[in-house]
Amino acid sequence: MQKKEILQLVRTLTADSVELLLRYPSWRNAVFEAYPKGLLPGSYEPQVVEFFDHQGLLASQVAGYVFNTSVPFNHKAEFLAV
Repeated sequence: MQKKEILQLVRTLTADSVELLLRYPSWRNAVFEAYPKGLLPGSYEPQVVEFFDHQGLLASQVAGYVFNTSVPFNHKAEFLAV
């Protein structure tokens, strides 16, 4: 991702979002890799949907079946990613 694209992306984010990207380099890299690809078409129907937080996979839906993982009762997600 070029410097110009990074600046363009950062301008659209909240301060909390920027802070999270600074704290989690692997998520930052994933966002920087995905950003230049643009939006998916409105007609796009994913076959797999996965929900993550900073600790890993929380839930997924594959071919209509929903799977979730156990997390401690007091688990607090710092962010959610789909």
